[in-house]
Amino acid sequence: MIIWSRDKRREYEVISLIYVQKDLTLVEKLRKIYFSYADLDGLYHLPFKAIFEIAKTHSKAYQVVVDYRNWRINEIYKLLLTTNENALKQDAHMFLFVIDGAMVQLLDPNKPDERERLLEYFLLQLV
Repeated sequence: MIIWSRDKRREYEVISLIYVQKDLTLVEKLRKIYFSYADLDGLYHLPFKAIFEIAKTHSKAYQVVVDYRNWRINEIYKLLLTTNENALKQDAHMFLFVIDGAMVQLLDPNKPDERERLLEYFLLQLV
């Protein structure tokens, strides 16, 4: 239930950012989404952990997380299409993988925070 409610809250934030905040550029929107997700204190931390910890033991909760990730990939893809009609769904998948990679790096207290560098690398490939 907690995972579901966090996912719904996060969905609202993403929809608001993508469809309501018209004054932001694509890069600004992606940056906001990225840093709101790639944060150990953020709402995505619990669903991120769930991917690895509950797949076999709590299949319904795991399915909620999978559905949410698929929804997010579709929303990012639609956002990418707003500025590039040739955008690929793989780009949206890659954006999610970059967020996941940033989360993994943040879990290691001995590694420097390289979220900005990861995002910039992705954006350079995109634009």
